[in-house]
Amino acid sequence: MEERLEAFESGGNDFLVKPFDAEILAIKVKLAIEAKIERDRLANEKNNLQKTALQFLSSISDNGVLLNFIRTNLSCSDQEKLAANLLEATIQYGIHCHIQVRHPNGNITLTPQGIATPLEESVIDQSQTMGRIFQFKKRMVINYSMISIIVIDMPEDMDTAGRIRDNLCILAETAEAITETISARKSSAEKAEQLQAASINATLSLEEVRTEYRAHLRESHFLLQKLVDEVEKSYIFLGLTDRQELMVTDIMNKNVAPVIALFERSAAVENRFDEIINSLTNDKNGNAADVWLF
Repeated sequence: MEERLEAFESGGNDFLVKPFDAEILAIKVKLAIEAKIERDRLANEKNNLQKTALQFLSSISDNGVLLNFIRTNLSCSDQEKLAANLLEATIQYGIHCHIQVRHPNGNITLTPQGIATPLEESVIDQSQTMGRIFQFKKRMVINYSMISIIVIDMPEDMDTAGRIRDNLCILAETAEAITETISARKSSAEKAEQLQAASINATLSLEEVRTEYRAHLRESHFLLQKLVDEVEKSYIFLGLTDRQELMVTDIMNKNVAPVIALFERSAAVENRFDEIINSLTNDKNGNAADVWLF
């Protein structure tokens, strides 16, 4: 019994007592082989489960970086801020990258050390000709029409490198869509400013026209009345009879009356001016716009 216990304590799994039977030996060897195979299988399953768990945790972390990038930049209206957030996202993946954001007013090229040097920027500019994805040893380039990412130190592990490549492609594509949105917002804002300026100018011009129109009405009315008064005053010097004076006065009144009637109908024109000016000085929701008339 002591020898058997010593054998187990030394790491033995089984024992045979001499003399032993060959058939029993064969059975014990077979069982030992099957036990070894089962232990190896369980060990492999354990390793695979650990690897899967690590990949799952890495995936959660990677998705968190992407989701945080999307959430941070949904309302972003500035390409420089977007470029800084994109670089920060690549840093969170644990890699060293240079990034470039291209927009209608120029390019923004950043590295972890800050704004790229002319040499670094020229490298990124040249990398745009290498296709959507290009990899050489530890360096990898990802290109979209407005976004470029250069990875300086891709991991040697194939699984990790593949995961980072996929995440960076999604990140670059997302940044591309956000850049397009920012450009569209800025274009819309510029057009809105132009329309507002045009509206203000149109309102001022219409106000000037209305003021001149009113002045012309007053002056025309004054001149007509002055004409009538001057003619009536001249009767005494013309030596006209009362009948002739009445005829002249009647002729003037008949010709002046239509003009006076036109003046009276000017209220409709004034109302039309008011409608046009009000439509220009109010926005589509009926709120007064910030327009001042001098």
